[in-house]
Amino acid sequence: MFDEKQKAIQLLDSGLLNEKNLSRDFVTLSKYYKYIGLSKERASDLLLDWLKNKKCDIEFSLVISKLKKAVNNVYTKNYKFIHDIKVDIYDDEINYIQSLKSKGEKKVALSLIYLSKIYGNTFYCYHLTLHKLTKISVRHIKRIKKKLIAIGLIDIVDGNRVKKSIKKDGVSVKIYSYPNTYKINIVGKGDVIFSCGDIDDINRIFDRIVK
Repeated sequence: MFDEKQKAIQLLDSGLLNEKNLSRDFVTLSKYYKYIGLSKERASDLLLDWLKNKKCDIEFSLVISKLKKAVNNVYTKNYKFIHDIKVDIYDDEINYIQSLKSKGEKKVALSLIYLSKIYGNTFYCYHLTLHKLTKISVRHIKRIKKKLIAIGLIDIVDGNRVKKSIKKDGVSVKIYSYPNTYKINIVGKGDVIFSCGDIDDINRIFDRIVK
């Protein structure tokens, strides 16, 4: 779910083009090309070649704009490339998770700790990402998140920033927000109890390490 090397290889092998996630796919492939040592110019050329045999209903000038922006951001801002994931879970982290009251709290806490080991201790995360990992509804995740903040497991470093607001008759009817940026307040120490790689469902490891 998080290994961008696998995602890039799948994109290159697939004949499909996901127009809804075009910018994200451009970023993933740009990161991959940068990772294997290609120049910014070569990455742009390869992305154009990748597009040639794909059907796309988006206006060509907009596609090229998205492509150039993605490549430029990856190379100038030095985006991190996630690959060969190995996450170690320590005994103090498991003990902390065990102390939580509900299974939902434990699953969300474990998911956030897992993500922090992939992206770094200060990381942004969509509620939808936590939903995909835990299979818990977004509404319930938001309630659990407030509890985890209250007991000190996490802090929100940056949150509730509006990305786009759709208005009708001067009134906001739909608001899109940037993902919250989280910081985990417990640092893994002691013995490593469990190690895992890239996963798409926290339940695959939950029952093995949490009672």
